Amino acid sequence: MGKAGNTVTITGEGFGDNEGTVLFDSSSSEVISWSDTKIEIIVPNVKAGHYDITVVSATNSNSPTYDKFEVLTGDQVTVRFAVNHATTNPGTDVYIVGNVSELGNWDPDKAIGLCLIK
Repeated sequence: MGKAGNTVTITGEGFGDNEGTVLFDSSSSEVISWSDTKIEIIVPNVKAGHYDITVVSATNSNSPTYDKFEVLTGDQVTVRFAVNHATTNPGTDVYIVGNVSELGNWDPDKAIGLCLIK
């Protein structure tokens, strides 16, 4: 995971020595350096969310896709929530959902969980 503008390093084999392209879905990233075993890129300025990353070599050969790279909305901070005067049944899970990608964009199916209940 990272936010737009972060440097990401991709390692592997067979990228080739000539610079190709790294795609976040269909958006190209800026390549900082490229070798047969290591690529450094800048996360493109795309909307926060999950992206499939594909390396396209100079000879137009596509790598297997790395799925679900998460582009963050910004710097992350640790937050602790305390819920007072709420009851649950033993074994009930509690999830947090909110208005940013990291919290599911108000989609309960993408909510963050499992929270510890004391």
